[in-house]
Order: sequence, then structure tokens, then C-alpha cells
Amino acid sequence: MTPQQLVEQLEDLHRGPEAQLRLVGLGEPAVALLARFLLGPPGLHAQPRMLAAEALGLIGGARAVEALATALVAGDLATLDPVVRLSEEAVREVMARELGRLGGPAAVAPLLEALQRFHLVEAGIALARRGERRAVPLLVDGLEDPFRRERIGAALLEFGPLAVDALIGSLGQLRTLDGQEGRPSVERRAASARLLGEIGEPRAGPALWERLSDEARDVRVAAALALAGLGPGRNAVALVPPLLEGARSESASVADECAAALVEMGAEATPAVASALSEEADRAGARGEAMPPPGLHRLARVLGALGDAGLAVLVSLSHDARPLVRGLAVAHLGQAPATILDTVLGAATHDPDSRVRRTAEGVRRVTGGRTTPAPPRWSRTVRRRWDAVLKRLGHG
Repeated sequence: MTPQQLVEQLEDLHRGPEAQLRLVGLGEPAVALLARFLLGPPGLHAQPRMLAAEALGLIGGARAVEALATALVAGDLATLDPVVRLSEEAVREVMARELGRLGGPAAVAPLLEALQRFHLVEAGIALARRGERRAVPLLVDGLEDPFRRERIGAALLEFGPLAVDALIGSLGQLRTLDGQEGRPSVERRAASARLLGEIGEPRAGPALWERLSDEARDVRVAAALALAGLGPGRNAVALVPPLLEGARSESASVADECAAALVEMGAEATPAVASALSEEADRAGARGEAMPPPGLHRLARVLGALGDAGLAVLVSLSHDARPLVRGLAVAHLGQAPATILDTVLGAATHDPDSRVRRTAEGVRRVTGGRTTPAPPRWSRTVRRRWDAVLKRLGHG
């Protein structure tokens, strides 16, 4: 079979991989044919052209680099049918990957052009591995694309501290339409804040603190999470409000991150978490919800993990006027000392609300009616406060 026939066989979805291997075996004599194939018209199926790009990468050498560089930036994808364009973007990503892998100074210019014109993430990743700073602003702009955001973030992380200045600039760069910031702009700024936290560069701190009062909630939350990771120091309490906003987010991953950050902050977060739980319970009651929504459970879990102070709040809430709150508090008291837990469960099993009673019985089954002594971390002072609370409630 001639080299030209092998190239034509790439179009066969079943025999294409075999043809690719045979073309790679031919080496440089196949480069010109593969280059001509890649410069041909795009199609609905990406596989044939992806196989050709991979073959050039495997053959390697200056001629293969030139062929990939030329094909990578040829034509205008914007004029293609949307379906064909998606297919061709996948092909160009492979070209960029192979060109970046082969490396060399000749690869930089076409990779930069491909990143700017076609927003190819593989081009950004290849440039990141070369430490090419000119790619950073282009990648930061690409954070507005929800389909590419995660991979672009990974490329920016490869730049590390070299990306910090551009990310800081992105935090305050609002793109508005009719006076309103668009969703892509908000998501780019929030992603920039999170990446600054992951890079961990202390000089990003002032810009992140400034974003705690940002008009966009997602940006406030992302900035608070980043600062929590950087170590906020004595100003940690300022992070509590945005972290509480995030803990009630519809995004489970964001909410869990914020809840974990609140737990890390310790006892000083307790009053604000307790207040947020009460407000959320009021809203749930106004909506007529019989069962606690996920946000309420998350806040209660935070209290249960905040040590003595948080558990004291849950004990108090176990006697709240709202059945929803009583049941929630009982359900999350599993970390309390055995003597206190037994007292609370004893009262809850006689609660007028059947849901609270069932919750208490379920907790008792899970804990196995344990009566082990309280952990030593419960100080004598805290013990006296517990006794006082229980006495006032008539359970001392």
C-alpha cells in the first residue's frame, strides 16, 4: 500500500489507527502527505485528522514541527458550521499538544497565536510548561469559558507565581453590559480568586481582602476561601460572613469547602454560625418545609465540629421552640460527651413532635446508648456551664 493510500485510509474509522502506525513507521517520507491532509477541509469526524496530528508528533523532527505549526493556525474556525467547528477544535487541541511536546523555539509563536485566536487550552498548557509569560493574560481571559475553565486553571497553576499579577488584575476587572456585570465576568473573577489561593502567594492577600466586600457573592466567597487557605491571622473573623454565604450555596462543593473553612476557624466562628442557622431555619419554616434542607444540615454539622462552644449551642437549640431546629440539633450532637448526650436524648425522646422523637431514637441507636466518660478536652469551666444550662432547662 502506497503512503498516499495509507493517508486516505485514516478516514476509515476502523482501520485508521493501523494506517497511522504504518505511516509513523515510514518516518519523514510521510510528513508532507500528513501535512497536506491536515491542511485539507475539516470534517464532521475528528478522528482521521487527530490521527494525522498524532502521527506527525510521533515522527518528530523539524519538518513535522513546521507541518504542525502551519496547520495549527491555518484558516478561520469562526466561519465553520458549529458542529464542524467543535470537531476541528478537538483536532487543533491535538496539534497544539503534539507541537508543545516536540517543543523548540519554533513552537512558541504558533502556540501563542492558536491560544489567542482559537482559545486552545492545550496551547496554553504547552506554553505554561515553557514558562512563556505572554500566555498568562490570554489564559486568564479564558476563565470566562465554563467548558474550558478547569483545564485553563490547571495551566495557570503550572505558571505558579508568574500568573499572580494577571490574576490580581482580573479580580477587579468587571465587564458590564447596561451597567450590570455579566455572569462570565463574575465567574472569571471568582476563579481568579480561587487560583490565587491555590498558588498561595502572600502578596495576593491585599487584593483578596478588598474583594470581601465585592458586589458579587461568588467573588466574595472565593476570596474568603483563598484567604482562609493563605492564613488570615488575627483578622480571621472578617472571613466568617462570606464563608457563611458560601456554606449556604447551591453548589455542594463550594458549600462543603466553606463549611470546612469555618470549622478550621474554631470557636470564634460559633456565634455567627448559630445566628445563620437560626435565620435559615426561619426561612425554611416560612416555606413550610417539614424537613431540614441541606444548608441547615451543613450549618449544624459545622456547629457539631466546633468543639465545646458549638456543642453548647446545639444543646441549647435542642430545646428551641421550632421542631425543625430541635430535631436538627439532636441529630448533630453525636460528638457531645456521653452524659450530656444521654440527657438531651432522654428529653428529646419525649418531645411533643414525633419527628424529633424519631430523630432522638435514631441517634440513640447509632451511638449505642454509650455512657463513656466525657473526653478530657471538656474543661471544668465548660462542665459547670453545661450543668447550669441543663439546670435552667429542668434537666439537671
